[in-house]
Amino acid sequence: MRNAGILLAFACAVLSGVPGDARAEASATSGGSSPRASAAVRLAVVIPRVLQLRLLDHPNAIDISAEDVARGYVVIQGPRIDILANLRGGFLLRAELRDPAFTEMELVGLEVSVRAGAFPQATRLPSNAGAPRREPAAVAYRLRLAPSASVGRHAWPVALTVQDS
Repeated sequence: MRNAGILLAFACAVLSGVPGDARAEASATSGGSSPRASAAVRLAVVIPRVLQLRLLDHPNAIDISAEDVARGYVVIQGPRIDILANLRGGFLLRAELRDPAFTEMELVGLEVSVRAGAFPQATRLPSNAGAPRREPAAVAYRLRLAPSASVGRHAWPVALTVQDS
């Protein structure tokens, strides 16, 4: 945004007038008629495409208790997700489970719930191009346990990536 402001200031300076020598030359060649000068400046602003995902406050591992196994799922609250995207058509958030102790996951707290099961799943999220940057979203994960899941510490099972749609 700062570069756009600098570029706009430069364009205004160029458009504010023709340099003194050019004005004098225009008067001398006009044969006594009123001096005229014109200029055309073409201004183009290119905004680079941005698509960035940051996972904040995500644990490296989770502990599964006997109660979790009996219930069949575990809920993880507290992580935040920061997405910076200016793609007009929206983008895809791809979720993948990487531990066989988990059979399904649901991510809530974004504009759309994101789910994944045995296979990676991509969910389209809407564009926020032109809108003010959002604060990181507080999210929760509901992770369904496989019947063979065991009590203990497991590496964080969810991988998230963003991609242009």
